[in-house]
Amino acid sequence: MISVSAGADVYAPTLAYLLAMGSAAICVYIGNFIEKKMRVDDVVGAVAVHGSMGFLGLLWVGVFAAGYPTGVNNVDSSIGGQLIGMATFLPLGFLSGYAASWLMRKLNILRVPPEVELMGLDVAEYEPNIYLPEVAVTEEVIVEPDGTQVPAAAVVQRARDEVVV
Repeated sequence: MISVSAGADVYAPTLAYLLAMGSAAICVYIGNFIEKKMRVDDVVGAVAVHGSMGFLGLLWVGVFAAGYPTGVNNVDSSIGGQLIGMATFLPLGFLSGYAASWLMRKLNILRVPPEVELMGLDVAEYEPNIYLPEVAVTEEVIVEPDGTQVPAAAVVQRARDEVVV
């Protein structure tokens, strides 16, 4: 959808469908490349989906909608205009986000501690009894990685004791 949204007002439905299907296939390969070759931690695939498909969507408009008037001023779209848009997209969108993430990583504020991830961010930040009432977890059993079974209430209490809020 992201790869065809830039030209959704001028594409024929069949063309939009074909471009979306082809772009979806390309997106999988781009996501694997970003995570495996570039070793960028993109947990939800936002860079592959929104970043690369946004670029590809701009390129598709330049290729398949060239000559169509767009906007209030009825300026014809062209591949050159789309390439200029892509050239401004990279430093303003991607590089600024990458620089902000790099800085946050160096300051150690990009991720929450592992204990908070296990406990759940909502439980660590807010009053625990609202989200995990003791009554709801007393009967459940959690199987630890070593195979031992522990009552869920004990695991929740251990996580609450370990997390510094």
